[in-house]
Parts: sequence; C-alpha cells; structure tokens
Amino acid sequence: MTLRRKVRVTLAIIAGDLGTDPQLLNLVRNGVREGYFEIAIQGWLHEDFAALDETQITELVRNVKERLQGLFPEAAISTLIPPFEEADSKVMGAAAANGLRYVTGDLLHGKPYDWNGVRYLPKTVDAGIPGSRLGDPWTMDDQATIIREVERSVGTYGYAIASFHPQQLARTVNMPLVLMGMLIVGVIFLVSFFVLALRADKEGREA
Repeated sequence: MTLRRKVRVTLAIIAGDLGTDPQLLNLVRNGVREGYFEIAIQGWLHEDFAALDETQITELVRNVKERLQGLFPEAAISTLIPPFEEADSKVMGAAAANGLRYVTGDLLHGKPYDWNGVRYLPKTVDAGIPGSRLGDPWTMDDQATIIREVERSVGTYGYAIASFHPQQLARTVNMPLVLMGMLIVGVIFLVSFFVLALRADKEGREA
C-alpha cells in the first residue's frame, strides 16, 4: 500500500518472524532500493527489553542487525525501535555499541536527548489502540483526529513521529491478516515526520 501510494516509511522489523518468502523480501528490497523504505530494528521475537540486561540487549540487537543487513544489503540500518517502546540507558547503550544513530520510544522515557552518539527521539502521536493480546481488536483513529494530534505535536515539540501497526491499517481485521502483519513489521513510523523531527531538533540545538 505504501509503495503504491509513494509514501516513505520506516519499517520496524521483527527479524525472527520475518520469514524467507521471496515475494515479501523482494517487495521490501524494492522499497529500500527506490528510497521508500527505511529498515529499523524491533527485536528478534518482540522481546521485552526491560527483562534483559545491557549485554543481552546488545547481543540481540547485533544478531538482528546482521540478519536484516544480510537480507537487505542496500539498507542503511541506523534506528532501533524497542518492543513496547521501552527505551532506557540499557537500550541506548546497546544501540551505541551496535553503531546505531537513533532510538525511538515513548515520551515517558524523556524528551529528545543524546547518549554516546545516539539520539533519542520519542514517538509523539498514537494512531489508535493496539490489541494487547493475540486476537484482541485493534483500533484506528479517524484521519481528522490523527492530523489534529500531528499538528498538536508539531506545535508542542517542533516535530511529530506517528506510529501505525499493519493491523490498524487493514479495512477488516481478521486473524490471518493480523498474523501476516505481525510477520512483516512491528510498527510503521512515518518517515516524513521522522525527518521533520531530525531537522527541527538540529535547528534547535544549533540555535
């Protein structure tokens, strides 16, 4: 859908669930090659990073990065989007150890800041409510609400990062579609907002 509509997005991929379907992999490779897809890390099996120490997170992120880089050699992988949006000093340290440049999490973990060369840029817009358990319904806010939240975020923080799950983008949510979505990506972040965040943040620091 995003390729058809020429929308640039960041795909937060759960590496262990991605599979090896040639059609899917070629679709993502084409999106990377054409400049529409950025590849980001979201764990191996959507692990809870809060339950791991920094060494475990560092090794896990390294393994995920190696697999994704092997599958998508043209991708410049520089972003970590932790499962459950948990971003603390352990996560930032693991990102730095793996040469990543950005971590995106929840505003509860702070406003933008730097950590050993890694920039933390929190998500600012929720597009609805994800299902907490397999089979739970996923909700999607209407377009006017999302636009209003984006405008509010830009007015408050100078940028907006919005997240969408494939399950929320489906017209009719059913279990096969939910499972397929989970295998493809964990979260989709609008790159246009992410780029705006970087630009606004850079201008703020230079000022």
